[in-house]
Amino acid sequence: MLKVRFFGENLWVKGYFFCLLCSFSGIFPRFLQAHQPYCTFEAAERQAYCHLLNLQLSQARASIYRIPSENLLRLYLENWAEVLEVAANQDKVLYANYVQKKDQRLQSLKKHLAGSPYQLFLQAEITLQWALAQIVCGELWSAAWNVRHAFGLLEQNYQLFPSFEGTLKSLGVLKILLGVVPAQYKWLLSLWGVSGNLTEGFDMLQQAANGTSPFAWEARLWLFVLHVHLKETVPAISIDNHFVGKWIVAAAFRKAGNSSKALELLKDLPSDAPAWLCWEKATALMYSGSYQEALYWLDLFEKRHRGADLRKDACLKRFWCLWLLDQHAQAQSALESIATLGRLQTEADRHAAYFATLRPLPDKRLLQARLFTDGGYLEKSEQVLKSVNWHDLDAMNRSEFFYRLARNAHRGEQWQKAIFYYHQCLAQAKGASWYFLPNAALQLGYLYRDCQKDCQKARFYFQQALQYQHHPYKKSIERKAVLALAQLE
Repeated sequence: MLKVRFFGENLWVKGYFFCLLCSFSGIFPRFLQAHQPYCTFEAAERQAYCHLLNLQLSQARASIYRIPSENLLRLYLENWAEVLEVAANQDKVLYANYVQKKDQRLQSLKKHLAGSPYQLFLQAEITLQWALAQIVCGELWSAAWNVRHAFGLLEQNYQLFPSFEGTLKSLGVLKILLGVVPAQYKWLLSLWGVSGNLTEGFDMLQQAANGTSPFAWEARLWLFVLHVHLKETVPAISIDNHFVGKWIVAAAFRKAGNSSKALELLKDLPSDAPAWLCWEKATALMYSGSYQEALYWLDLFEKRHRGADLRKDACLKRFWCLWLLDQHAQAQSALESIATLGRLQTEADRHAAYFATLRPLPDKRLLQARLFTDGGYLEKSEQVLKSVNWHDLDAMNRSEFFYRLARNAHRGEQWQKAIFYYHQCLAQAKGASWYFLPNAALQLGYLYRDCQKDCQKARFYFQQALQYQHHPYKKSIERKAVLALAQLE
């Protein structure tokens, strides 16, 4: 019997003919394609992205686990989850553990995705994410360097892929934030080769928000938050039970003076929520007058928070709640602890430290009116202020009394009354530098610009707001005044 042995025992020859057979049949090309790195938003990637915008880290990680390792979006989403965990807890140990993965991820992205808009974009995003972690952990120079590097990557990507929504979203945000840097620091931006442009930034962000990719979700959140923080306006936003970024929008509503809406969104906040969301809910409850419930959420914040930021502010809020509940001994203890806890990185903490030094303390009725106004409960604030005879107050409380009346009139769209009361507030101050005076000048600028159409007076008061040097809200007042002056040009 004739035995035919085509290949003998040579494994190399066998392997060659096997590969040849696979290539002709189409198996090998498909095998290679399946293992090539790529970037695509499928169901798991979209779910993870959505969970991250909702600050649901455990759910996000469960979705990330299902993403194939070949999809390099996984590196981006893993990095984002780690940075959010570090930022939420201000945990330097976590930071030290996670930051070691940064360079490995960036190197992987540099090797792959050539010709794709994702290559430079994902490098920039990971770099920006770590800049956030570095800011939270106090490494400000490293953060600034990373922002500069990310800005360059995004600009380069924009030149190559001008319609890519991810780049439009992130570069737009950076141009806006750099565009409100105070004039005395712009030389540093020029030295680093970066520059802001408010018009370009908002245009880019709006283009991204109008898109259909998942990046449009984040762009809409950024637009909402930046309008609230920089323009003191609340843009329209579609809200239902499934919209993305619920907790972020709740915080923005609270910041915008609509605690009622914030509490509506925070009503199902889980008891194991991140520490800063406990702080948000406590703040909104305090503004509504629910002081005892606010203390409960402050307790949760203080038990869970591992970082130094907002410690002083939490003590101040505890003092306010206890003081207004007439629990004076406990209130005094909370006030005294402000000096020993936390640090002065945030404006909220700087204001707490400032408040703790005030003697005598502000009138209790003015404090309650202030909290109601800040929460958007204008009728309650008005009722409290009606019980105050301003002739009986000292100079600071008298000035603040007119400031509180002005804030209520302003938010109630009673423009002429607001202008009158802001002027009374500044007149009563007689050259003092109390913390509410810079904002009184800023708000007069807005009113003269938007309601009186008097750009000359608006410019005068925006510039006056910039002249106050030693107050806890200096950075945010400067950002708003710089933006307002730029819009007058």
